Amino acid sequence: MRSLTIRIEGRPPTPNARRDWRATMRDTAIWREKARHAAIAAALDAGWPLMSVGMEKVRIAPRKFEMRPKMVAVDPIRWAGKYIMAFVVPDHRERDHDNAVASGKPLTDGIVEAGILAGDSTRYIDSEQRRTYFRYHPGENAVLVYIEEAEPPQEQLSLL
Repeated sequence: MRSLTIRIEGRPPTPNARRDWRATMRDTAIWREKARHAAIAAALDAGWPLMSVGMEKVRIAPRKFEMRPKMVAVDPIRWAGKYIMAFVVPDHRERDHDNAVASGKPLTDGIVEAGILAGDSTRYIDSEQRRTYFRYHPGENAVLVYIEEAEPPQEQLSLL
């Protein structure tokens, strides 16, 4: 069975950041794209087969873009036996677990958009093995996503 570890630099804003809806939409789009690019890079490093599905505009500097091929994984994981999201934090401050789960949504959407996972519902990810936690590492802000493919349980086969 396949597994993949995706490292996304930085940390997405939490719902407690109290921004207006335009900023929230922009942040969601930015973090979904960051996750998609990180997932494609991790899949490429792991030797997964990828294919081009057209061109995309990629920011290379402020107000500078270039066109690059948009890549997706050829064979997505149909059933994730484990889906672990670890928020790497630089300090020991208290964190709200619910906010971490909510801020991880655009990251999961980006991973699905990259074709790594077939979907993000309980049809594709084992809800009992889906975990979110914090990990302390001085001076670092990142999110690590570990996905492990497994055989779906018998009752799940009819849904796939």
